[in-house]
Amino acid sequence: MSLASASTGRPLFKAPLAAGDIAPECALRGLDGATVDLRSDAIAGRPITVLFCPKFGPAVTEVLAGVRARLDAFAAAGAKLFAITLEPAKAAAEQAIPFPVLLDRSGETFRSFNADTRDAPTTIVLRPNHHVAAILKDAGEVQARDALAAVERLA
Repeated sequence: MSLASASTGRPLFKAPLAAGDIAPECALRGLDGATVDLRSDAIAGRPITVLFCPKFGPAVTEVLAGVRARLDAFAAAGAKLFAITLEPAKAAAEQAIPFPVLLDRSGETFRSFNADTRDAPTTIVLRPNHHVAAILKDAGEVQARDALAAVERLA
């Protein structure tokens, strides 16, 4: 939902992303240099879990540990996992994240998904039709647990 200017018809205000909304487009370069489009045919038709990692500090490390501990359960539910970071490729590669890491150096994707750009991780679960199922901003382990629960409800 947005309010439009009477003279231009352009949005003056865009409401933050919410459950039920269609997710913004997201095509970013991965650590391997290839561009990954979350709406591509290779990804379509499956729940998608996107972990927004602004910086690899303690809060992000805790959520990543929770997701790593549940990798088999995410896979069993048919979910595709992605991490998106503002960090340089070298810093992201050092994390040895076991699923694709996408680079958002401009922060545009973070802003379009209303993810925290400072320290706190945000996890967004998308339905197979690319509608937002859940936006999770809780602390560490809770965020990972709730993301898996949302994915399992979609399976």
